[in-house]
Amino acid sequence: MRGDLLELPDPAYLALLPMETLLDHLQAVCNELVLKYQAGLNGKIRDPSMLRSAESTLKKCQRQLNSPGQAQAPSHWDGAAVQRFLTMYNGQDTRHSCFNNLHDVTKQVLNLNRVVKHWRHQADVDQVQLSCGVTGSVHVTGIGPLNVESWEDVNVFQLEEDSAQALQVAFMSIWKRRDLQRLCTAPTAKVLDFLRATEAEYRPNPYHNRIHAADVTLSAYYLWSKLSQEECFDNYFTEVDLLVVLLAAAIHDMGHPGVNNNFLCATRHHLALRYNDKSVLENYHAASAFELMHEQDVDLLEHRLPIPPVEALRMRVINMVLATDMDRHKEVMFDLAKEVDRHDTLQHVDKLVLEKHLVHMVDIGHPLRPYTLHLEWSKRVTMEFLAQGDQERCLGLPVGELFDREKATSLAAGQLGFLNFVVMPAWKQLRDISLHVTEHPDRCLQENLAKWRELDEREKVAAKQAVAAAAASSSGTGLKEPP
Repeated sequence: MRGDLLELPDPAYLALLPMETLLDHLQAVCNELVLKYQAGLNGKIRDPSMLRSAESTLKKCQRQLNSPGQAQAPSHWDGAAVQRFLTMYNGQDTRHSCFNNLHDVTKQVLNLNRVVKHWRHQADVDQVQLSCGVTGSVHVTGIGPLNVESWEDVNVFQLEEDSAQALQVAFMSIWKRRDLQRLCTAPTAKVLDFLRATEAEYRPNPYHNRIHAADVTLSAYYLWSKLSQEECFDNYFTEVDLLVVLLAAAIHDMGHPGVNNNFLCATRHHLALRYNDKSVLENYHAASAFELMHEQDVDLLEHRLPIPPVEALRMRVINMVLATDMDRHKEVMFDLAKEVDRHDTLQHVDKLVLEKHLVHMVDIGHPLRPYTLHLEWSKRVTMEFLAQGDQERCLGLPVGELFDREKATSLAAGQLGFLNFVVMPAWKQLRDISLHVTEHPDRCLQENLAKWRELDEREKVAAKQAVAAAAASSSGTGLKEPP
């Protein structure tokens, strides 16, 4: 046990030390032990004898701490390292997760030890039509490699054309890549059934469809995975966090009718009445997903860890989906900016705030994709907006400029406005956190901006030339040559 822990002084020397010094030393050793268990949960420890020895030692420590008259840690002992560790599993800000004595710590570590042992003896791995390649790519039967670790390699439109189940393939590729069946109690076969049913709930809209859900799921995974590898986020994330982010991304537009919240409220749609005109679609998407889980008797959030409770994870998923409401765009950005500004280290940024921003960002993030994909998404969202405007005109409702075929700006001008005023401010917050993580998406964004600017300039020049030509033609109308 002591091989790479702190070197322990001679027992005779320890007997001469004051209680305060002994407690400080015990705290340091305990912190090291917790870090060892964290490594175990990540699959880096393969020595069962070490775990048995640790459990025996911790039980002795726990019994002594439970005995009457035994000294307790002083009230000022904050267990900072333990708090950071536990934050990975409870999904809360470290400020809300304080353990004030060693009894709580040992009890928690023993719980985690049971999880490690359970995983060590887990033998029944569910089989799906996925197999991991040596490079980390994931191969899907009949489709070919799906490299979920790459930003530019996966074309979701091609994936949909090849598989007719883009969301299912994307989600399950990540599921297999991260070995999430080790974490979740739901059999993989039932997870697949849920994904099929979820995909079937997505309607064939031009934009808000299962292809968009697949793209958001892949984007969310890419950014989460890269952030988790950053040194500034060391020990910050766990697979439980990935699980809630993936689920939120996959279901975030489930059952979308192809019109926005304003349309539903203006037409007194039954969903607007049900959700009191507040984040109507977002409430509907989340509720539909959990209703479907209940109907299929599968809970993707049931896991093998002692904490956090499923109820807390469910609320995190709901809050991430609600954060995709564009009416909350500024609120989501402000919350993350405030969290980053108030802390000296990113380790203390509230994880719930960061994950909401991440999912919202990838939901509006098609400008971060290579130009060919971004262009296709831009055409599709414009098509859906104009179709809504047609409905509004037929119903005698006011038609917004973005939705009005007669007043809408060109595609280039519209996308420049979207990128400059919506995407860029939100993206800047993630880019400021880590330039390395955002390198590839940011390059695509800058290239897309340049292409739209160039196209917009060409359109403006062409428009001026057309006006000049029309004016010249008009000035010559009705003039006759002198005899």
